Amino acid sequence: MNYNQLTENERYQIYIMKQAGHTQEYIATMLERSPSTISRELARNQGSRGYRPAQAQRFTQERRLQAHISRKVTAGVRRLDRAIDTSGAESAAGCGLLKAPQETRFTS
Repeated sequence: MNYNQLTENERYQIYIMKQAGHTQEYIATMLERSPSTISRELARNQGSRGYRPAQAQRFTQERRLQAHISRKVTAGVRRLDRAIDTSGAESAAGCGLLKAPQETRFTS
């Protein structure tokens, strides 16, 4: 199944049809999109003044940029990674980098 994001033009069409009182199902049919796509678009990109296509486009672009920002690996994670690589998980737990598993005791 191919995945295509909504275009700015489609966002303006959604806005106009919504203002005209059309249902999400009708809008989906007209744009040849899934009703859930329209529902998510309206829910995800709604601002304090309702759905506005220019704002929705900006929100989408900001989310797209944030998705590509790499996550920073902290020094603690690097130490843990080195400890596991050099001496195994048991050693990493012993030096306080990992919590040691709790022993399970059964009483009768």
